[in-house]
Amino acid sequence: MKHAALLLSSALMLLVLGSGHALAVPEVLSLSDESINVGVGPSDPVFVTVNATLRNPYPEAATFLLSSRIDGQPEWRAEVQGSISMAALSSGTAPVRVFVPRGEKALATGDLVVAASAEGKTSSWSAKCTVRVLPFSSSYAIFPGEYLLDMPLTGSFNITVVNDGNAQALIGVVSNELGLEAAPRPVEAGSSIVVSVPYSVESELVATLDMDRSSLSHEIVFYPDGEFVHILFGKRHAIIALPSLVGGYNNVMVMALGADARITSVEALDGSQAALEGDGLVGELQRREFHLDVGGGPGRRTVPLRFMAEMEGSEVTSNVVMVPVMVTSKVEGSMNVAPVIGGGAGALGVLAVGYMGYLYAASEAFRYRWLAIGLVPLYSLARGEKVLDHFFRGRLYEHIKENPGVSFTALKRHFGVNNGNLTYHLHRLEKEELVSSRSVGKFKLFYPDGVRMKGCGIVISLLDRDMMRMIRDSPGISTVKVTRHFSKDRSRRTVSRHLKDLERKGLIEVHDVNGIRKLYISVQEDAAFISDLGMVDAPLPAA
Repeated sequence: MKHAALLLSSALMLLVLGSGHALAVPEVLSLSDESINVGVGPSDPVFVTVNATLRNPYPEAATFLLSSRIDGQPEWRAEVQGSISMAALSSGTAPVRVFVPRGEKALATGDLVVAASAEGKTSSWSAKCTVRVLPFSSSYAIFPGEYLLDMPLTGSFNITVVNDGNAQALIGVVSNELGLEAAPRPVEAGSSIVVSVPYSVESELVATLDMDRSSLSHEIVFYPDGEFVHILFGKRHAIIALPSLVGGYNNVMVMALGADARITSVEALDGSQAALEGDGLVGELQRREFHLDVGGGPGRRTVPLRFMAEMEGSEVTSNVVMVPVMVTSKVEGSMNVAPVIGGGAGALGVLAVGYMGYLYAASEAFRYRWLAIGLVPLYSLARGEKVLDHFFRGRLYEHIKENPGVSFTALKRHFGVNNGNLTYHLHRLEKEELVSSRSVGKFKLFYPDGVRMKGCGIVISLLDRDMMRMIRDSPGISTVKVTRHFSKDRSRRTVSRHLKDLERKGLIEVHDVNGIRKLYISVQEDAAFISDLGMVDAPLPAA
């Protein structure tokens, strides 16, 4: 009886199917949802899965062919397995994936259509589901670049805020450190607005900028440098390659922000070989000119260069700068000249040489005088005059200006050069009457512009002296006023460092009065020190 009933049921189904009304049997193909939503945000998978259920209406096994499409959205697509084999009167499930492009407009809709047909049969079935895109919010900022140089201490810059979502959104910008609170403004999907960011800085500042609809915080670092401020976006350290102020060929300027830098390599993006002349050291907030040796065929061309440098233990890469170069058939290398001493065969000559060697090792004053007399002329002939030498002398002169009374040994240690190189450049500065020297015991001391502190053999720097005089004449003056006064000719970082050194050495005292740091002289003209030697107990130079 059961077998007869099954045959009768199958016969009735076949009659219905044979009548050409296959869709009259709705249970053959169905979808798990009539309507589904899909997310297309940055963290969404941008696809959604619908299950298609197929029931075999035939009393025998059959293979069904499946297909899928999206009506109304030609850029969307749907995927389903091509076929499924089923036993008689059984059912099965096939997953259907719907893919929507990331960032698709919010609330856009399309119709998923899944179709099925049995191999060897004339009937077919279909089912439909509505797919809708969910709205999402996202925004990001476009800054003026990786950095801004030589900006005024009080000013503003513009950023572009982009609505990266798929629906209109209200977007505001906030920075507590800068006192910025830009009211939210409506921004259409894919559009942008320009926001002015004001600032006013007196010392190094790290500011955070936050935006509505964004999970990211943007860091902005301000580095005051005299009357200007340099601004970094998104990083604390940077090495910046700039066109040379000198001009000509094979010259480039490099600036360090955030820390001292040591250039480790140069890369020419056109495949040329490039090398940097000199020690590759760039002090914080310094702009240093370098001369380059560039390979390739002889001639003139412009080469894109970038620099790799080490800054506080991290490898930093500069921007790309276009440098005009001239390549000759012969590339000159640097020349290090060692002193050559000739002597007789007698004991007197041996003793003389030995005694001179002792003085050479024991006294930097004798060493400088001997090298200046015997070696500088040979060194000049061997080297010739190069542009790089001029810039090294500039750095040397600036260091002596900042540290009057600095010794020959301290200069050699600071710049990492040999005796002959340093002696040559100091001799040139003395010959040009830019610096003068003085022997104090075994030390050779150097002063800018012929300045000597009369009445004492050991001095403090001119900046330290002038700051101590201001504090002496205005007891209780604030650190802000002192820093502002002396930052006209140098960076605020330099002034702050000298103030800290004076406090550390016990020459000044700092008292906090209602949150204001006030300065006082702790000793009255009874101590001073010479830069880099650490000597004390000398009278402060008279005003």
